[in-house]
Amino acid sequence: METIMNQEAPTQSAEEQVKISNLLKFTPDLENYIKTYIFDNIDKPQNIIEERFSIYDGWERGNIQRGRLCIFFTEFNHKKECDDTMIASYFLHISPTEIKIFLPSNENNIPDITIPFPTDG
Repeated sequence: METIMNQEAPTQSAEEQVKISNLLKFTPDLENYIKTYIFDNIDKPQNIIEERFSIYDGWERGNIQRGRLCIFFTEFNHKKECDDTMIASYFLHISPTEIKIFLPSNENNIPDITIPFPTDG
């Protein structure tokens, strides 16, 4: 009995205590935060037609929420001599402490960029 009473309860890390689904509800500017980082530090296509930011409902696994940022833009096709619509898709893994960004050219499961989550989690 004595050993059981003296054992400490296992502690959870701060990341395990905060559910990403709850954190996303209270981070309204997350889309702008991610877009601004990509546009300022990676690339901003010219002639943007549309931007779509999606958080996939039900794709939360291991306290990581999946998401995607799609940028639709036009690019001149010299062979056809007209504009083509192009899509740049950035896949996202969002956790309470960081956001992993997979660039459109990424062909593996290793993120190209990791940025801190905009709050303390």
